[in-house]
Amino acid sequence: MPDLAKGNGSRRALRVALNRLIVAGHDESLALNEAARTVAGGERRARLLHQALRRVDFRRDLSATVVELGGAPASASSYRARLSGLRRALHRLLAGPHQGDAYAACARATEKTTDAYARVLRSTMTADIRGRLEHELTEIDWDGRELRRLRWGARPSTDPEGVAAINLM
Repeated sequence: MPDLAKGNGSRRALRVALNRLIVAGHDESLALNEAARTVAGGERRARLLHQALRRVDFRRDLSATVVELGGAPASASSYRARLSGLRRALHRLLAGPHQGDAYAACARATEKTTDAYARVLRSTMTADIRGRLEHELTEIDWDGRELRRLRWGARPSTDPEGVAAINLM
């Protein structure tokens, strides 16, 4: 097995950081799936569901890396994210759906995920793990910028440098 991090302390620290990423991905997926139930328009809904599925792929890769490092991967979202989801569902029930609020919740979750990636990238790891994490961070960062734009009623981006180009990497 390749040395994924130097020393047992570094391996443990990397496992902890990767598990935080997994939890952040779960939290983000909750927000994305919830928003997909709220937004109007098939293209917008499909894009949110696609982003949620990409986070599942990222979590699967991160979980495999945690196992390679000798750890057990996190398997659920945070209690805070679940509680926030319940609060948003209650608000939606009482006040009705609001597309801007749904995108705002997604943007906040994506920002937390981006921050978690930035923190883990400060850890010691092999080049292949770093490369995968940097690629995932690029995609998540682009999604976050797009979600913030969509919150204010913008049209979904058709930028050829955007999602399609990132997915080809």
